[in-house]
Amino acid sequence: MIEYLPQALSGLNSVLSIFKTVSDVLKQTGNTANTQESIIEATNALLDIKTKIISAYETYSSLSSEKDKLKKEIMRLKDWQIERECYMRKQIAPGVFAYIENDFVGHFQEAHKYCCNCFDKTIKSTLQQGIRKIPNVMRVSTLVCPNGCPELQFSSYINIT
Repeated sequence: MIEYLPQALSGLNSVLSIFKTVSDVLKQTGNTANTQESIIEATNALLDIKTKIISAYETYSSLSSEKDKLKKEIMRLKDWQIERECYMRKQIAPGVFAYIENDFVGHFQEAHKYCCNCFDKTIKSTLQQGIRKIPNVMRVSTLVCPNGCPELQFSSYINIT
């Protein structure tokens, strides 16, 4: 039904144009008594209907757009759920966790690691590895999330046996 609103609007505009023409003719002939009032009332009623149709169409367009956005979000979340199953949260250093592919074999230092905070929010954020020298202490390894999550510091990776 909503798809016919543009045609209804076009029809209303035609009727309004006809009323304007009739009104102009009546003004020229001088016959303006009750007929003129009736045309004005009908014109006002049609203008009111036109306003309501425009409002309904705008609401429909807005809801249709929102529906499309929600469909895309549902698809993204379904795709995410499928991809999420390929990764597992693992302890890679004492007290340090990251998401790593389920089938990863090798040393954790070489693994592609995702930030747990971001991953749990449906964002794949690759942790960047670095080394930091702390004065009078030692060298520590770091993992930095590009999204601003807290830096992870640790002395060494856990050995996989």
